[in-house]
Amino acid sequence: MTPPPHSLPQGIWLPLITPFRNGALDEPSFIRLLEHCATQPLSGLILGATSGEGPALSTKELTRLIDIARRETDLPVWVGLSGMATAPLIDHARALPQPDGWLVTPPSYFRPSQEGIAAHIRALLGAVEGPVMLYNIPYRTGIGMTNALLRDLAREPRIVGLKDCSGDADQSRDLMLDPPDDFSVMTGEDGLFLTAILHGARGAVLVSAHLLAPVHARIMAHVAQGDFAQAHSLWREVDDIARLIFAAPSPAPIKHLLWRRGIIDSPELRLPMTAAPAEICAQLDAVLDRLPS
Repeated sequence: MTPPPHSLPQGIWLPLITPFRNGALDEPSFIRLLEHCATQPLSGLILGATSGEGPALSTKELTRLIDIARRETDLPVWVGLSGMATAPLIDHARALPQPDGWLVTPPSYFRPSQEGIAAHIRALLGAVEGPVMLYNIPYRTGIGMTNALLRDLAREPRIVGLKDCSGDADQSRDLMLDPPDDFSVMTGEDGLFLTAILHGARGAVLVSAHLLAPVHARIMAHVAQGDFAQAHSLWREVDDIARLIFAAPSPAPIKHLLWRRGIIDSPELRLPMTAAPAEICAQLDAVLDRLPS
């Protein structure tokens, strides 16, 4: 029997931060964060990805986060799957509770060929169940996926989309204007959100959606209605905030804002990540009153 097709990601997805307190998971803050998410126009959550400091989480900790999220939210819960070597990553994925889907990057550090990236991703695809969204982010992994590779991988029925952080405007535009069949191109570049939606992205996976999702959703609605002037007007109100959230290595700035809003109890990060500098924190504090309530 042919398995049913997987729905394509669209709308605003949130790569959740992981709250910590005194070196441990801060479960009460995580639950409050999920309660906050329930009030936002979000289409899905991704745990343990870059913004969630996934490489700093143990399998046991990520299991706990998945279990809590399943209990506390009705949103789809996907899990980030990134690392250096294929076999340990497969072991890690198999030890986790089955999520609703996976966000998969090329392997980091090794800088393999495009053939090596394809083999890595297909090995993961064969080892896990559920849909997969690819994540092209060469400035973190050290190597990117070409559009030729992405179009080839998009033929796999369970590979349903892409979080695009290629850093190459031409590559992104080509893929958004002419996406593969049954494949959803989502932008992951907070500062380029409006540009991506205008070029045809079906949605976005954005750190800034922790606090700006209502604005993102309204912009998408205006673009869908052809009201580009209003979309640009809304974006001008927040584009500096979206960029400020990356003025220090992410997720430090968004954790600071969530802490100042009282959603989490601490902006703590795990090494090698450290807190945003004082001058950046002061700039973040200055925009608190401009965030959606």
